[in-house]
Amino acid sequence: MAGHERRPYEAPRTDGIRAKILDSCAVVLDTTSMSTRLQVVIDENEMCEFQAIARAQHITMAEWVRQALRRARREQPVINSEKKIQCVRESAAYNYPTGDIDNMLTDIERGRSGYGDA
Repeated sequence: MAGHERRPYEAPRTDGIRAKILDSCAVVLDTTSMSTRLQVVIDENEMCEFQAIARAQHITMAEWVRQALRRARREQPVINSEKKIQCVRESAAYNYPTGDIDNMLTDIERGRSGYGDA
């Protein structure tokens, strides 16, 4: 844009809260559309590496970042380990019916083969 002077980074307001810059990462949320914009400030060398990876995969940087974020989300546990331990302890307190493992496996195989004692 001709005559448009670039101003220093100014975090936009989102519901009265300004975006913050933490550890050289600036997060900007744009709530005017259906999608949200994420702006991340990274080292120039890292940017070059990321761009080379995206180019090698024949995708845009934006798509590469989306895929990387989705992959990171999938790798995160759905619930934290404390909650998992609590669930296991609660379930161990119940007296569930069980049987001899050999008998149960025999019953399972009998059911798979279609032969029953009925």
